[in-house]
Amino acid sequence: MSTRTNASKYAVFPNLDERAGFENFYGIDSSTGKITMRQGTDRVFVFSAKGWSVLVRRICSSFDSGADVIFFEMGQHYGSSIALGVKNEGADYERSIRRLIQRAIFSGWGKVSVSGNLPSGKNLALRLDGCVFCDGRKSSKPSCNFFRGILSGIAQTLYGRSFKVIEEQCIASGNQCCKFVLEEDPYSVYRIEPVIDI
Repeated sequence: MSTRTNASKYAVFPNLDERAGFENFYGIDSSTGKITMRQGTDRVFVFSAKGWSVLVRRICSSFDSGADVIFFEMGQHYGSSIALGVKNEGADYERSIRRLIQRAIFSGWGKVSVSGNLPSGKNLALRLDGCVFCDGRKSSKPSCNFFRGILSGIAQTLYGRSFKVIEEQCIASGNQCCKFVLEEDPYSVYRIEPVIDI
């Protein structure tokens, strides 16, 4: 399956005044040891790519093929919660996606670009360059199950329907970037409830 081409691309920083550095996106309180997002009050923490890679290897070792499902489910609930926070701000689809991409970039996930028809949720595709979830990993198959779950949770929350998220390319499998296609799943009765209320 190939990524769709006739789609609109969405700029992350269409206005220069929206560009922000780490210190403008996060607040660090050294007296309490807390890091929070400046937009809202979400507390965050830093997790190294190497630490993530070790965690993935250990869970895969313990749970074999079940690890894919565990990471997907974790990502799906996390993505749903992220999208709920953005959706509750009352932003339109384009602004919501732009804010989600900014969050991904400032969280260190990699450089994200999205294409497709955001208002309708049709022909959605995503490219992730420098994917932190693949950093230092090798795999014979696409293996960004946590990020795939994040995309599923975000899409389901924003559009109110289920999507299959297909990872067409993966850095861990030797590709230059990770590429995902989101296809509506009209037969799914599966709905998620956000675990984290943002």
